[in-house]
Amino acid sequence: MRLHRPAFSGGTISGSLTVTGSLTVNGNFTFGDAATDTLTVEGIQIIDNTDPEAFLVRKNADAGDIFLVDTTNSDVQTVTITPFTTDASSLGTSLLNFSDLFLDLGAVINFDSGDVTITHATDLLTVAGGVLQLSSNLKVTGSDLTTTANAGVFEFASANVRIWALGSSTILRDNGIQFVVAESDFGNSITALGVTSAGVVNVGGSSLSPTTTDTSALGTTALMWSDLFLASGGVINFDNGDVTLTHAANALTFAGQESITVTQAVATTGSPTALTITGGAHTTLTASTEAIDANFNLARTVQFATGALTTQRAVSISAPTYGFVGASTITNAATVHIDAPSAGTNATITGSFGLWVASTGPTLASVAGLLYHPILVASNTLTITGTTQVTSTGPAQIRIGTLTITDASAITVNTASGLYIAAAPVAAGSVTISNSYAMWIDSGELRLDGRLRQQAWTAATQVAVTARGFAHSIEAATQNFSNASSTIAIGATVTHSVATFTGDNATLTFTNAATLYIADVPVASTNVAFTNPAYSLWIDAGLPRIDSTTANGTTACVLTATSGPAAAQTAVQEWLTVSINGTTRFIPCW
Repeated sequence: MRLHRPAFSGGTISGSLTVTGSLTVNGNFTFGDAATDTLTVEGIQIIDNTDPEAFLVRKNADAGDIFLVDTTNSDVQTVTITPFTTDASSLGTSLLNFSDLFLDLGAVINFDSGDVTITHATDLLTVAGGVLQLSSNLKVTGSDLTTTANAGVFEFASANVRIWALGSSTILRDNGIQFVVAESDFGNSITALGVTSAGVVNVGGSSLSPTTTDTSALGTTALMWSDLFLASGGVINFDNGDVTLTHAANALTFAGQESITVTQAVATTGSPTALTITGGAHTTLTASTEAIDANFNLARTVQFATGALTTQRAVSISAPTYGFVGASTITNAATVHIDAPSAGTNATITGSFGLWVASTGPTLASVAGLLYHPILVASNTLTITGTTQVTSTGPAQIRIGTLTITDASAITVNTASGLYIAAAPVAAGSVTISNSYAMWIDSGELRLDGRLRQQAWTAATQVAVTARGFAHSIEAATQNFSNASSTIAIGATVTHSVATFTGDNATLTFTNAATLYIADVPVASTNVAFTNPAYSLWIDAGLPRIDSTTANGTTACVLTATSGPAAAQTAVQEWLTVSINGTTRFIPCW
């Protein structure tokens, strides 16, 4: 049906209606009687001449969803806009877009009946119910981009996401997540912090620094890092270089410290060791080059303020005190124990020393009381508790135990000793030594339970001195005695007591026996001449006394200054036989 400006008052038109001009409807106007009916308007404006709200549409079924089209202000007003079916209608299309979306204070964008919401408050948008995921750039030009109380997470789906913050600060991801802090934010230091998909934190740039010195810690007493990995040449720096620990290839170097203190914790069980150094089992070391396991390099000059100093020690080891819960015995205790080196495969050690002292001597100023002892056992006091008599070899300043030399096969060792002294001190340069001794016992007795043997003469060349024995010499001396008033039967400088010989096995026969045996007189050899006959025994002054109990008599005889018998002792008590140049001579003793 086509109408050309007719006028109707009520009624119904069935079928299609085409209006080619204006259509004015006073009252209600209903289109269609089925859901498939459509109203098509082409190039036509629908205008309400009496109201600026020109077009009103309402879904009659629920008496709501009213659209108000304002042609004057070019907007659409509504109380509630809802689609006919959930997830069936869109606001705009991919080609036809709304220009802007204006929401009031407290507005909410609600996804899937509250699954995720974006809620507005003053200066704040809150995402709730899910994660805000960005697949492109997020740029913040206002204040900070933050999460509060672990309530939100920034998750980046792309490996190239970059978030721009204040100034030139950025948060970016490249094969992980890296956070880059600009120079203006943290004291002119550029820091890059990355977290890989495996949970590994990577740091790049020049440094990772706290905002203020001594305010931040790496870990806590309850939450600790497992390991610390530093590159070659890495430095652990304390207090801006006050003390440093620096790495080099196979080496750690402390620098700047005045002291290193190791305080061992108190243990109540086990066998604790405060410090253990385990040497490496090295192989193919540099030939002909010494390899020192522990080097205490104290070779430097240490200067003190002016003033006398009684004792100065470079290394001091204090002695421990050992105790037990109950009565117990430690057979041997030592503050320091040292073993000598052993020769291994293909090695020959000519000299093996458990302790080697002073291969290079010091330089000392000349003073009257000068002492130099590479090894000094100082005077000390041993306190013994209890009342049990000590019957062992007893306390001693130095003790040398028995050296046992063994081998898997027969071997001959020409000479071995418990104590070996190479020689007496030797003067060099312009030094004069008035008396030089290989061993000096300043006071006290020398006890020899073993045999004293003078080996065949192999001593170094020496200067001959009148009336001094080249092998043994007892110098003139004054001996002071502290006895109370008393009588001593015999006083002597040298005493030979009676020696008693016994045998452990079968009968042992000595053809001749003597307390003192002199083999012969000295023999003049190369470049030596004797003016007078040599003597095997020379008594330069004083009278000898010979006591005898032979069959010739029982009375001892003392020779007088005139070589005669004293008083009326005229009976010969003993004849001394002396061989002089092969002839036997007899010396009577009255």
